[in-house]
Amino acid sequence: MLRLRILLGGLAALLLSGCQPAAAPEISLPALTLPNPQKISELDKNYKRYAKAQTLVQIRGKIIYQSKTTGGWAFVEDDTGTVLLDFEPASPNFTLPPKQLGKTLTAEGRVSLDESVINEYLLIPTTYKLN
Repeated sequence: MLRLRILLGGLAALLLSGCQPAAAPEISLPALTLPNPQKISELDKNYKRYAKAQTLVQIRGKIIYQSKTTGGWAFVEDDTGTVLLDFEPASPNFTLPPKQLGKTLTAEGRVSLDESVINEYLLIPTTYKLN
């Protein structure tokens, strides 16, 4: 009976102490490396060359639509066009936080050819910054 009381007392102490799982660690992304973003219209004109040379590009625009469940993709537009950012090929742990519609995003990455997208390419980000 004494053992049961000690066990129950220990369980009660754990419950009252707020025993909770550790919070998820904050993820820090690499810094942007290019000095200035390019216009999306420039990517539209040169996407095949950028893809072939695996050129690092930077864009800045407003998030107009994003995945509501995984944060794995988003459409970003500037005053010259729209581009699809696909985070999933980079890493399953590299995503965009939810509910970022209307926010300005600066992203660096590489162009990947994709005929299923209206511009025939998408951008696979290596890093980004929400402004």
